[in-house]
Amino acid sequence: MGNFQETTGKQAGCWKALESGRHLGDRCAAVGIGFYGNSETNDGVYQLTYSLDDANHTLAGIDNLVSGTSFRMKEELDRHLLRLNEIFAAHGDYVQTLRFMQIMANNVVTQLSTLPNWQVTSGNLSMIAQEARVIEYYRWLSYLFLFIVDLVICLVTCLGLAKRSKCLLVT
Repeated sequence: MGNFQETTGKQAGCWKALESGRHLGDRCAAVGIGFYGNSETNDGVYQLTYSLDDANHTLAGIDNLVSGTSFRMKEELDRHLLRLNEIFAAHGDYVQTLRFMQIMANNVVTQLSTLPNWQVTSGNLSMIAQEARVIEYYRWLSYLFLFIVDLVICLVTCLGLAKRSKCLLVT
């Protein structure tokens, strides 16, 4: 009878060890899935910051083109219209048309100057992208630290199971 209880006790210990090993395997699988999810998150944040930088570049380009166009249009057009005004000073109908063109050109310059200033917005996008990069960097480092701690815990648990359970060596 004592031999039967001893055998049953060893089998229960083996089952406990196997159950603990299964839980350890589940934990390692969860760590692997979490590591994959962390990698996907890192890729998503990289795409976000790249898109913000791209939008920043686009808005800065729009602002440069609009301000450059309105400035050049005002200077160049005024200079050419004055020259044409001197040439056609004798012809009243041409001068009238030139004045109308000057009014229209001034309206275009006025409309271009009322467009919003994108430099402030592009500066904000650049700042948001930089902050996202910094936050992602520290998030990634903290996850790696937790991953290493979890792996050490799994290793210690596995070594403890191997040392305590003689049936792991037998089976």
